[in-house]
Amino acid sequence: MESFNVTVQVEVTFRDVDAMGHANNAVYLTWFECGRIGYWKAMRGDDADYVKVPFVLARTEIDFLAPTFTGQRLTVGARVTRLGDRSFNMAYRIAREADGVIVAEGSSVQVMYDYTARRSMPMPDEFRATIVRIDGEELLDPGPAASVRD
Repeated sequence: MESFNVTVQVEVTFRDVDAMGHANNAVYLTWFECGRIGYWKAMRGDDADYVKVPFVLARTEIDFLAPTFTGQRLTVGARVTRLGDRSFNMAYRIAREADGVIVAEGSSVQVMYDYTARRSMPMPDEFRATIVRIDGEELLDPGPAASVRD
């Protein structure tokens, strides 16, 4: 998890497991969300009120690499990989704490959103600066085009 400045721990619970005995695929999206929540807390500190989240989830992708089972503890890493004018991309990695095996990797696109106007909005400078503080100056390089219109 060395390339992830934000990590959170989760435990695979009985309700996460399907009839085949391993964590159901849908649960991984919840664990990615736990990573985003951890990132939001890293951005906002004590002011991490979820009502103030200025973005919506637009797209996700998951690669399932190894199964997980009830009682296993996992580390979820989350980082921003691209900043656009109105959106940003995040990467996720989930690893078993016991042996470090990576069980899943994925990504998501978030779009800055004005809930009052019900439309996308430009990324505020303060929001951008906070992400750069967490994940580095290289995010200011526009890089390849995003999957979602900026």
